[in-house]
Amino acid sequence: MPYKSIVTKRQKHNERRTRARLDWLALYGMCCVDCGAREGELDPIIARKVKLEADRENPDDKATRRPHFADREYNRRVSRTETSTDIFSRSEEFRKRELAKCRPRCQRCHNRRTTELRRAESEQVP
Repeated sequence: MPYKSIVTKRQKHNERRTRARLDWLALYGMCCVDCGAREGELDPIIARKVKLEADRENPDDKATRRPHFADREYNRRVSRTETSTDIFSRSEEFRKRELAKCRPRCQRCHNRRTTELRRAESEQVP
């Protein structure tokens, strides 16, 4: 049954996405696997609330693709949901498969780890 308004559709979508995200975070105790920062508490260093992110243990295992804005033919062939980078907006099957590869990290730890991986990767390139 179609939604009566686009506002209702967006609200339902946001509720589903939020519920899926909180269910996944609950598996890890709602805290960062590196520093132990908890979702929603105040981070004393950056003076704002902690928001946990899904960080892949191995970035090469990423199944989602970024949209190719310049390639019109590609955009015609690939649906918008197939290029979505928000794991929690995707189908339950896809979400479970991808989140099995991820761990919750706060933004600071996620950025730190990503920077370390990129530096190590650039040092290996001759």
